[in-house]
Amino acid sequence: MRNTNNNALMKRILPIIALLFFTSVAHSQNNKRYWNEGKLRWNDFRVISTTEPQKSYLQYTITYYPDSKDSNGIRYKYYKVDAYMLPRGSWVNDQYMNSQNLLYNQVVFDIIEVTRRQMQATLHTSCRTNEFQSLLEQYNLALNDRIQQFRQATSDGEDSAALALYKEQVDRELSALKVSDLPHYELRPLNGELFVGLGTVLNTGSLSDLFPTSGAMLNYGLGLGLNRHSLIVDCAMGRAAAKSNAAVGSHNFQSEQRYGTLFATILYAYRIIDSDKLSLRLMAGIGGNEFSSTERKGPNYFSAVCTRPVFGISLMRHIHTQFQAPMCNPFRSWKAESECDKISLYAKILLSHSTFKNIDLKPSGLNIALQIGISFSGQNVHL
Repeated sequence: MRNTNNNALMKRILPIIALLFFTSVAHSQNNKRYWNEGKLRWNDFRVISTTEPQKSYLQYTITYYPDSKDSNGIRYKYYKVDAYMLPRGSWVNDQYMNSQNLLYNQVVFDIIEVTRRQMQATLHTSCRTNEFQSLLEQYNLALNDRIQQFRQATSDGEDSAALALYKEQVDRELSALKVSDLPHYELRPLNGELFVGLGTVLNTGSLSDLFPTSGAMLNYGLGLGLNRHSLIVDCAMGRAAAKSNAAVGSHNFQSEQRYGTLFATILYAYRIIDSDKLSLRLMAGIGGNEFSSTERKGPNYFSAVCTRPVFGISLMRHIHTQFQAPMCNPFRSWKAESECDKISLYAKILLSHSTFKNIDLKPSGLNIALQIGISFSGQNVHL
C-alpha cells in the first residue's frame, strides 16, 4: 500500500519538476537580448514608476568564452566575445516611454556592440591568453567611460541634435567594424604528417615466380612539407609465402616457410590538387627492398636486398579539418602559434622495378604497392 502511494506521489511530482526546469531554462534564455535581434523596443525593458531622476537604465554584459563552429566542413575553435542586454535588469520610467529616450538607449546598445567587435578583433589576432582577462577589464572600463561621455554630451538623451550626431558617429563605426565571428587563418608554409595503414605488393616478371604477392603489409611513415612540396619516408613490412618449391638457381624457396619483406622509400611529393576536401599528390623517389627468410639458419636461409626508383600517386580525403587557436586548449597554451589539424584517409599506388642481383639468375619484376590508411597532419597558421 505504501509503495502504491509513493508511486502516485512521484507521478504527481515529476511533471512539476519538469515544468519548473523548462520554465527556468526559458526564463534564463529570455534574459539575453542580442544586438543582432534588431532595434530595441520598450517591451525589452521592465516598466516601472519611480521618482528617480534617471529616465531609464540598460543593463548589459560583455564577456568571452571558448567556442567552436563548423563552416564548410572545417571546425574552428577560438575565443568568442559575447555582449548582450539583460532585460530583467533593464528598466524604464513609465513617464519617459517616448521615441527619443528609446533612441538614446539604442545608441547605448550600439556602443556596446562596437566594443564587442573591437575586442573580438583583438582576440582573433592574439595568442596571449594570460592577458585576456585584463583585456576584458580594460574594454569594460573604456565602455563605461564612453557611455558616461555619451550621457553627458546628450544630457541623458534630452539634446536631440547631439543625440543625432552621436548616432551618426556610432553608425559609421559599426559600418567600419565588419568583424567575422570566425577568425581568419593563413596557413604557414611548413607542415608535417604521420600515417599508418595496410597494403600489399603485387609482383610481376620472374619475381612473381617466387612471390606473387607480399601478403598483408603494415604501412607507416612520416612526411615534412613546405607549401605543396613534401619529403616523405614511406615504410612497409610484412610476411609472404613463396610458390610451392619455387627455385631460382641454387635457392629453393619452400612454400611452407614464411619470408619477411621490408620496403623503405624516400619520396618527393607534389600536391597537384589541394582543397579543403581532397589532395592529390604525384610522387617520385628511391627505395629499397629486402626479402629474407624468417628462419635464420638452414640451407634455405637467404637474404636479398635491392634499391630501385619509385613512382606513385596518392589520393587523400580529408575527413576532419580543425583550425584551433592555442588558447582553446589548455595543454597547448604555451605555444605561440595556432594550428590546422587534419585527419585524412589515403590511398596510394607505388610502382617500382626490382632486381635482386645477389640471388642466382637475378629475379626481377615490377612491384605494384597498394596502400590504404589514415593520415594525421598538422600545420601552423597565422591568426
